[in-house]
Amino acid sequence: MSNCVYIVVAVVYWTAAVVISGLIGWNALKIFSVTETNKPMLWQQRWTNFVGALTGWLLLWLLGLRYWDCMLQSGCLYEVRGLWDVVGGFFAFIGIAGYLPYTVIGFVNGVFETGKLIAARLAGALREK
Repeated sequence: MSNCVYIVVAVVYWTAAVVISGLIGWNALKIFSVTETNKPMLWQQRWTNFVGALTGWLLLWLLGLRYWDCMLQSGCLYEVRGLWDVVGGFFAFIGIAGYLPYTVIGFVNGVFETGKLIAARLAGALREK
C-alpha cells in the first residue's frame, strides 16, 4: 500500500479520535452524572476523560499498526497473538468508551486498600510476638 493512502487513513483516524475524545471529555459530566460544583474538579474530570479516551484510540492505533498487513490480506493465519494484544485491546476498548480514568482510579484504590490491609495484619502479627 502506498504511503499516501496510509497518511490519509492516519489523518482521518486521528481527526476522528481527537473529535470523539473531545466530545467524551466535554460531556463527561453528563455521561457520568457528576454533581460536584467544584470548578477545578469539573475541569479535571473533563481532562481525564479526554486523555483516557485518547489513550484508548492510541492503543487501538498501535494494535492496528501491528495487524495492518493482515487486515489488507485475507487473514492472519500465521500471526502470533499474545497477552499484549488482549490487554491492549481491553484498555483500548475501555479508553474509547470513556472508562479508563475510573478503571485506573479503581485499580490504584484497590492497591492502596490492599496495602493498608497487609500493613494492618503485619502490625497485628508483630504485636502478638
